[in-house]
Amino acid sequence: MTILRGINLYAKTISILFYPSLLQALMASVLVNQPVNFWWIWIFFLILPVLFSWLYLKSIKMPKIHKWVIPKEFRILPLTFALMGNVLFYILFCEKEAFFVKAITLSSVLLTAFALLITYFWKISLHMIGMGAFSIFLVFFFQFNFWVILLVLVLSQQVAWARIYLKSHDIWQILAGYFLGLTCFALAYYLLH
Repeated sequence: MTILRGINLYAKTISILFYPSLLQALMASVLVNQPVNFWWIWIFFLILPVLFSWLYLKSIKMPKIHKWVIPKEFRILPLTFALMGNVLFYILFCEKEAFFVKAITLSSVLLTAFALLITYFWKISLHMIGMGAFSIFLVFFFQFNFWVILLVLVLSQQVAWARIYLKSHDIWQILAGYFLGLTCFALAYYLLH
């Protein structure tokens, strides 16, 4: 039983550490040009969306499927709120920011908009969307370094495993999320380049 508890704890820890909004805030805050934007990044990308989602999910009567499973219909309002935060940050603060901060923010807008649209019809892995964007960001930022590519593959595999282990997603939701993340960050990168 101790081994199973350890595996459960590991899967939950991976899911928390690689929470999509946290990845986004970490990427952007490390590269920010304008010091005041450091705080705005954390507020718009992580604090407000997580706080809103937590309050929303606490206030509704969601069916108890599994502790780590949120049905797709209960993701729409939090995703809408996150999209508004991403768009506001992009409009208000990105003009004088570093290229990669602009790319991260634009990809976040694209990813959240696509995730919101997809969520009306199907449940996609938001964690893997974040991992896809994080992976391609690291690959571009470190200019296709072999060790970075190996690192993102290992990290992505761990997050995918954790989401499947926790019964939050199936393999198709994982793969679709990952490729959406890769594609949207690459698109934002090339649109801004």
